[in-house]
Amino acid sequence: MTNTFTLLHCMRLRQKFSIITPAKSIDMKSFTRDLSALMRCPHVSNRTLKEINRLRLHFCCNATGSLYLTKQNTVVNQMIQYEKSNKGYKVNAALHNMLPEDLPWRGHGGLGRCAVVGSGGILKNSSCGKEIDSADFVIRFNLASINDSDVGLKTDLITINPTQLYKSYKNMNVNPGPLVQRVSVYGNASLIIPAFAYPFCTAVSINTLKVLQPIRTQQRVVFFSSSYLKTLDHFWKRRGLKEIRLSSGFMLINVALELCDDVHIYGFWPFDIDLQQQPLPYHYYDNKEPHKFMRTMPEEFIHLLHLHSQGALTLVVGMKILILDLRKLRYNAHHPISIKCYKNMNVNPGPLVQRVSVYGNASLIIPAFAYPFCTAVSINTLKVLQPIRTQQRVVFFSSSYLKTLDHFWKRRGLKEIRLSSGFMLINVALELCDDVHIYGFWPFDIDLQQQPLPYHYYDNKEPHKFMHAMPEEFIHLLHLHSQGALTLHIQPCS
Repeated sequence: MTNTFTLLHCMRLRQKFSIITPAKSIDMKSFTRDLSALMRCPHVSNRTLKEINRLRLHFCCNATGSLYLTKQNTVVNQMIQYEKSNKGYKVNAALHNMLPEDLPWRGHGGLGRCAVVGSGGILKNSSCGKEIDSADFVIRFNLASINDSDVGLKTDLITINPTQLYKSYKNMNVNPGPLVQRVSVYGNASLIIPAFAYPFCTAVSINTLKVLQPIRTQQRVVFFSSSYLKTLDHFWKRRGLKEIRLSSGFMLINVALELCDDVHIYGFWPFDIDLQQQPLPYHYYDNKEPHKFMRTMPEEFIHLLHLHSQGALTLVVGMKILILDLRKLRYNAHHPISIKCYKNMNVNPGPLVQRVSVYGNASLIIPAFAYPFCTAVSINTLKVLQPIRTQQRVVFFSSSYLKTLDHFWKRRGLKEIRLSSGFMLINVALELCDDVHIYGFWPFDIDLQQQPLPYHYYDNKEPHKFMHAMPEEFIHLLHLHSQGALTLHIQPCS
């Protein structure tokens, strides 16, 4: 696509998703197709809209001064109204004495770039950990497990659901060890609990504060202000969001929109398939279903799409991919029986597992249906790796895609038995990426200074003469480079 066409296409997609409305039934095929296209568009930040949203939320709800209870915003004998009950709770001196002095961000300006990390299964094998950890402030939920690869380790604020405390830590007074061990993985992050959402939440929340405060002195336990949550609930009900109670994720996204300069959202994906129509667990760390009577998360997601499309926040959805050359698994088509490097993978998967693990969580893509001899070993590779490398997808090229791509280039004069895997994936990148840089595509045995070169950077093997016409492919890449459609790097990187 030309730059002008791409810009127009992206503008139309942003307009479409900025006015999309919740629906009881969604055509997931067209929805994910269009959303995938939107996510490939460059994100356009709207500073004016960010400031408007910040002011709206500040004057309506005021997370800056009243997100949670402090000595500054709460007094002894104050009656706290429950968020979802007509009952109230009277603050006694003992509880007031345990509250923090004030909110840490008051008078300190914005929190910079914030990452709000949901628990959606879309984060599984996402490799987003490094990006999340680079944020200035990281918010997480419900004591979710952390790892450096997909979700990162840094945590500044994390919620605890009172139901979790009832189910998993009911003996915390006698044996606080399991709870202390669980929260310690988040370092000095503050632990925020909706102690006054419902009357049943209060006792266990206060007990948690009493247990943790003398042991985890560096880790604050704080309670959501029910008045803040009630005003936030009214704010969104006036904007058409109809549900019993906002999800904790949606609540904290609103907090971030008020307190942060730049908000990036990860793991907020309420569907059971990803953008490639592949099945997903509901959470990245388990396969439990949401409570059907508590959330209408697809509606919340629609509002997040509006904000993303308008430039008020960045919604992150994606995965990384790596091509696995079938010749690393078998000999070429003239030797359909012999297996080259991993012929004993069923008995001894270790060498193959070790080889692919160096690529982290990258997906492994195999041309399983290029020729009939390719299929069995490809399926076998999937069977071997799937239970061992659960975080690393093994996927198969669609032969129909490769055939249409082959016809596309044959009509443009590229005559070869089969396109090289490199040329195939360059075409994939040209369709999916905003900016494509090509490295290591040089089919000649001398460099630009006439010095001899090996064919590969890692060995000196020759290409299969009957499989690829790489110099011809290179000419087409030169055409695309000269026309500004991609960047071909053939000089040393300085």
